[in-house]
Amino acid sequence: MKEYDEAIRCYTKTIQIQPNFVNAYYSLANVYANVNRTLEAIDILKKAVAINSTNEVAHNNLGKYLLYVNQELEAIEYFKRAIILKADYGAPYYNLGKAN
Repeated sequence: MKEYDEAIRCYTKTIQIQPNFVNAYYSLANVYANVNRTLEAIDILKKAVAINSTNEVAHNNLGKYLLYVNQELEAIEYFKRAIILKADYGAPYYNLGKAN
């Protein structure tokens, strides 16, 4: 667990220093998801998507985390957006199937 705490600290510091560095948001969200802090992962990915709305992986992951907290309708919208951004990216199709 200490490794996760350190990763959270480092990614958070990165975001404080460079608030538009979206890769830090993506990484922080993944760490939060790995330690079952799904609501925090969702919050972080929403911020990342607001900064860079063209990343299909972020949209897909946001939808996936929303499914974890039973927000199916919102999740579906993020899966659809991921598909619009990159039609040959398979993960959002799969997750869309799980959401329906």
